[in-house]
Amino acid sequence: MSDKTLRRTPANPSASTSLAEACQAGTAWAIGSTPAQIEFVSRLLCADRSHIRRLLNKGWDAASISRAGMAAMKAIFRALHRCPVHLVAESRLRERLPALAPAQFLGMARGLSLALDPAETLRRESVCPRSLVRAGLALDGVRAILHSSLFAHTSPLPLAYRNTEVHPLASQLWDRWRAMAPSLGPGQVHRLVDAFAETLGLRQTYDWADPSRCEPIERWPGQGNATPSQNSNN
Repeated sequence: MSDKTLRRTPANPSASTSLAEACQAGTAWAIGSTPAQIEFVSRLLCADRSHIRRLLNKGWDAASISRAGMAAMKAIFRALHRCPVHLVAESRLRERLPALAPAQFLGMARGLSLALDPAETLRRESVCPRSLVRAGLALDGVRAILHSSLFAHTSPLPLAYRNTEVHPLASQLWDRWRAMAPSLGPGQVHRLVDAFAETLGLRQTYDWADPSRCEPIERWPGQGNATPSQNSNN
């Protein structure tokens, strides 16, 4: 990368490495966006103006829509950054500490139970274009596929995605994970993040860089977890 500096901490979990330590090892990089990339994110959010017009016509406040859209985008980016770490950490834990399989099965299932229901989410009106909603759901979907794969396909969690438009995208992410997993060395989870971002059409929206040159996600415009509120005056 020309004028950008990757910040990485090599990770080499041993057989006794806990899941928390493995996750921490995979999150030692700075991910941020330049002003131009933040502008690209803003354009992504407005790529399909029809969904914004529908919300405005229903009386939603434009500023709240903007804040909530950026908050939703931040959530997608956090999922993009954490999902590959999750795949690596859970796979290594299953391989190196098989005695923990029952606890791991329940722990993963508990976490995935908090994910949005894909069919219901796709039916609801969203502040984000459908392509971005689909991207966020696909990251949950690939984690559900991993859960089933690690435990002899005993998990029903992937079934929630099977008959939705999310399934093909989640399957593409799974195929990329399977293709790259054998070659991922210590400290290389960022390669998987980049591959997932390319699949989801989000690679132009961030860099692995010196934080002094890139805005971290938390300082993007529209900070906070604002949700659109209806304006009765409109």
